[in-house]
Amino acid sequence: MATAKNLADSERAAVGFALLDATAPEPIGFWDWLLDTLPNEAFKDSDCRKAVKGARDLQGRLGRGASLDPAAIASVADLKASDLYLLFETDHGTRTTNERAATESVDRIADKHYTAAIAAHAPDPERVRELLAMRDNIRGHQLGYDLEPLSELMGKLSDKPPEGLQTGIGNLDAQASIPPHGVTVVAAKSGHGKTTMLLNLAFNMASHYTDKHFFFFSYEQPREDLARRIITIWNNTKNPAKLEEIGKRLWLIDNSYPVNDLIAAISHLHQKHGDKTGAFFVDYIQEIPSGGAFKMRQLELAYISRALRETTTRHKIPIIVGAQARRDMSGKRVTLDDIREAGDIGNIAWLVLGLWNHTAHEAQTENTEGGPTMDLDVFVLKNRDGRAGTTAKLEFNGPKQRITDPEGGGQSENLNDGNWESL
Repeated sequence: MATAKNLADSERAAVGFALLDATAPEPIGFWDWLLDTLPNEAFKDSDCRKAVKGARDLQGRLGRGASLDPAAIASVADLKASDLYLLFETDHGTRTTNERAATESVDRIADKHYTAAIAAHAPDPERVRELLAMRDNIRGHQLGYDLEPLSELMGKLSDKPPEGLQTGIGNLDAQASIPPHGVTVVAAKSGHGKTTMLLNLAFNMASHYTDKHFFFFSYEQPREDLARRIITIWNNTKNPAKLEEIGKRLWLIDNSYPVNDLIAAISHLHQKHGDKTGAFFVDYIQEIPSGGAFKMRQLELAYISRALRETTTRHKIPIIVGAQARRDMSGKRVTLDDIREAGDIGNIAWLVLGLWNHTAHEAQTENTEGGPTMDLDVFVLKNRDGRAGTTAKLEFNGPKQRITDPEGGGQSENLNDGNWESL
């Protein structure tokens, strides 16, 4: 269902998606919003007008939220169910793109209808004011057609809140878990192991959650290079799972999607895999194209950050994002101030982890060389689900591409300077 090119296409896009939504496993109530927004006479296409009238008659008889699928509408309208099925196609894009096209189509139909109605009733100021109010209220319907009171929401709640995902690294899991419905930020200076950490998390989770799919979007490296790194990780782990089996559920994607296309891809993959969706990884936020023109870089990154947060909220999925910390950091650890430039990603994140690689820091500042094994500190800078201000002591083996607990176990430390958040 591509974007409608004319009014007739708009009518078919709007009604077609309403019919498609009615047959979906989890409909979003598009029929209710469509019927609230547009009267029967707004539709010129005869099949669309009959379908809308039939849906309105059914809604009046059965109430809002009734099943208004093609078979039900055909039973009260002068149409065959097969004719209604022809109004929508399911192979022209994702459900998200179909919904966007349908929503834009409703706006186009409404604008055409109410503009003509206002012109026709120009001598009647009261009627014109009423029509203008109806036209202005359409956006409100669009924003609020799926809102619900607490009483309805309570009936959908499970007995237990969803659990956070484990990282597979003991010292880190003792400090925090990956939030199931929020953005996690993994921030580090260049060369401190940000990508390696993300790859280890993706591999560990795909190994542990054997019924889930995990998706790694890279804006830095081709997927062939990422695949070689994953193979190296697997070769240096005691994980008994076969790499071939893990590989069926771990997706490596190197398309440099602009943010809106990235969101569309995430939405499509989540819809495709449903409750088999594990998590989405993005490496890293500063490399995501915004697809627009912004006067300031921070405004552009803030726009990208909000888009990611809205996606986690809407689909209730975890997104784990890499972020580049500023190069002129002071001290010997990452703070929230060091990622402020990243579009205020720290503000919209549920969990923020800051990486500090001691060997990499010395190599960058003192021109020293270390061995293959390096000490890696992970600072929990923000944690809405638990305690912030702690540090997980880890070990980074460069040749093996592995991030693990140190052999001696390591210990946690507390940060006491206040540069962390626990909400």
